[in-house]
Amino acid sequence: MPAPTRQNPRAEQPAAASTRLPLPPSDGRKTQTQSMSRAQWDATPADYKLTKGGARYVLQANPNGGVGLYPVSLTEA
Repeated sequence: MPAPTRQNPRAEQPAAASTRLPLPPSDGRKTQTQSMSRAQWDATPADYKLTKGGARYVLQANPNGGVGLYPVSLTEA
């Protein structure tokens, strides 16, 4: 006689509702260049900034929620 299994058969579950919100027409495809002074750039934590090939990027809050990686333009002020 086979031993009974302790695993209950899984019940079918309904399809999960999507938790993603539709993005507005300006879904961030246009990159907004962030203007920062050299002092602000230096004060930004290293985990939030990226330099690649001479270009600078900063990780900041996105108006649509979450975070975004934005190009940085350094100013003299």
